[in-house]
Amino acid sequence: MNLGLIQKTVREVWAVTLIFAIGVAFFEGFLTYILPTYFDEFAGHILEIKFVRNIITAMLGSDVGERIGPAAMLSFSWVHPVLLLTLWGQEITFCTRTPAGEIDRGTIDILLGLPVSRLQLYISETIIWLSTGLLLVLVALASHLMVRSFVAENMRLPVDRIFIVALNLYGIYIAFGGIVWLVSALSNRRGKAMGICFALVLASMLLNFIITMWEPAKSIQFLSILDYYRPWQIFQSDAWPVRDIVSLMTTGLAFWLAGAWVFVRRDVCTV
Repeated sequence: MNLGLIQKTVREVWAVTLIFAIGVAFFEGFLTYILPTYFDEFAGHILEIKFVRNIITAMLGSDVGERIGPAAMLSFSWVHPVLLLTLWGQEITFCTRTPAGEIDRGTIDILLGLPVSRLQLYISETIIWLSTGLLLVLVALASHLMVRSFVAENMRLPVDRIFIVALNLYGIYIAFGGIVWLVSALSNRRGKAMGICFALVLASMLLNFIITMWEPAKSIQFLSILDYYRPWQIFQSDAWPVRDIVSLMTTGLAFWLAGAWVFVRRDVCTV
């Protein structure tokens, strides 16, 4: 870790992080308020459409049956693609800065010419990545809790379970971020690295949807990162999703370490 590098990174990313934080706060607050408002209309009619029910099942990770309950409805505020893509978009934007972005711009030689090691650079960037991710999750949590006070009491989710869902969401952030770090470490072009990462996001979402419609796909269900993030089940159960959180954290750490190994040992060419 290097304090100078951390300060440099903060100066470069605070504005973009603020924009993502505002987006997270708006979407989470909006969904927390709007979903209970239209609960009766949604629960009474839209589930009659099988295709829509399959989409809901894919997002929640469980079959909602013929009628959706308040907990399942409000779980959407934590699994909505806009929220997830905002979080993932932030870390794709951040984690591909170094080394892929620096190599792409031809500035990696200047950065590596500083009196710091590659590992110090990697760890310093990682600290900001983890901090900004935690900030975004806390913003989502604060927005949800604030707007929750304007929702009918019988439509509110248990506060203690909301904190668990937020922790699980941070686990998703770490798991996918580790993958992005490895992709960035292997890449010489930032655009290519970002494209690969967005493709992985879409593939994970698509797999989650295919599983609900095609039984053989369940054999590879474990490959979807969303298989370890099921807010509805957390709200329904008194148990902690320990297996899911540990799996996500371990996956993120493994890919992050692989990214560090590649970055420290790879040849860098800006030509």
